[in-house]
Amino acid sequence: MKDQKSKDTTKKTEKRRQEIINRIDREHEVWVEPLLKEFEVSVETIRRDLRFLETRGIVKRVYGGAIKLDKSARNIPYSVRQNLHFPQKEAIALESVKLLENGDCIFIEGTTTCIVMARHIPSDLEVTVVTNSIHVAYRLQASRCRVFLVGGEMNEGGMAMGPRLQQEIIKYRFDKTFFSTGAVNVKGCFCTKPENQHLIVTLAEISTSLILLADSSKINRSAFLFGLDLNRLDYLITDRDVPRSFLDATANAHCKIVAANPPF
Repeated sequence: MKDQKSKDTTKKTEKRRQEIINRIDREHEVWVEPLLKEFEVSVETIRRDLRFLETRGIVKRVYGGAIKLDKSARNIPYSVRQNLHFPQKEAIALESVKLLENGDCIFIEGTTTCIVMARHIPSDLEVTVVTNSIHVAYRLQASRCRVFLVGGEMNEGGMAMGPRLQQEIIKYRFDKTFFSTGAVNVKGCFCTKPENQHLIVTLAEISTSLILLADSSKINRSAFLFGLDLNRLDYLITDRDVPRSFLDATANAHCKIVAANPPF
């Protein structure tokens, strides 16, 4: 009797996981809450299913669910990408806003980590913000910040890029610039797209202080376009899971590396 019950449980688990895989194949993403209602099981059961599928290389778990595993992050929809490593992004954002001072003129890039940072800027802080992101501008509309939205060709993440942006941005001078890139190692930061590379090189020329926001999944990695040397940066704000090998190798670098603790 006990063996039969165990077999039935195993069959149910296999069937549920196959149905989750089928949904992943169709929709490229699944979320915990809908799965709870559909299968009428506990949160831990669904999390265990997603962990199992991740170990099989089928999905990558994200905050609140999972996405179909894709070796190219560029193919992950923006709506999904913003949930990747969410606790780490929160920690980085909270650490980043500590660098702000009243009267600063800053640039905030439109990457997902920078958007989270914008949400945490204190509402009573008086800074001038220039951004190429409609999401950053939207999150600051109720603050005391002066916000300037610079233009260009809008990408799917609501971020203006391209030659027009370059022409506009060169007119400014910033006390601090906050940005992200696709990869970071001991040599510096790297980009996956030429327009991103052009933007950060320009920002380096017109900014007093450069602050790179990058969660630990980007550390000790490379991409095909070199952006900036690590010593051109003033701060690299990452999370507590940053590899010890990277911290040891950059101990004497000009760039100050801050490993932030997730707030939850």
